[in-house]
Amino acid sequence: MLDRDKIVEVIKQSGISGPVELVRDLVDQAQGRPGLAVTLTFLCLRGDVQSVTLSDALCKNIITTFQPLIGDDATVILASFAIGGESGMTMKTVAKALDTSVINVHRSVTMLASGGVVKEINQDLLAVTPAQLRFALVRDVFFKGATSLDPQNLIENSSDYNNTLITLIGAKARGAVITHAATVIENLLKKVWPRENGPN
Repeated sequence: MLDRDKIVEVIKQSGISGPVELVRDLVDQAQGRPGLAVTLTFLCLRGDVQSVTLSDALCKNIITTFQPLIGDDATVILASFAIGGESGMTMKTVAKALDTSVINVHRSVTMLASGGVVKEINQDLLAVTPAQLRFALVRDVFFKGATSLDPQNLIENSSDYNNTLITLIGAKARGAVITHAATVIENLLKKVWPRENGPN
């Protein structure tokens, strides 16, 4: 982990010195991880800056890199942790939702962590970073039309409904097809703000 000034230097030495807004966005996405900063810079230099700022390019890069090593489950497992937002999810919850073993999830997450996109929140919780990547993963795996997986079990067992709600809103803003968005968000809001304690 490096501080922001050092991450700026990593980005500049990797080939991008401006504009300031782009460098700032890359620093925010890297969150102190020099390897991730280099990856993001490389993806910018390779072409579509807009897709990098929305994390679409990072999402595609992760799929391309890790699926041959882990298998098709890589994206689904990562998206399952992503739906927990900044607070993350437990391996047990993800394994149960995907009807697989905790050992299989652990093996995949260990390899994904080497890419700098998984961070440990505490002894039990793991989260996907940066936030933009979470939004892209949740959109592409759970809310992209008829071939999407059902995230209901993950949503209901979220460790933090506030952060899950923020993730769903972020995914929706990036084009997620949440046809039942009103119901999903309403149910989450009821959990976040129970009627007796919440706003009128």
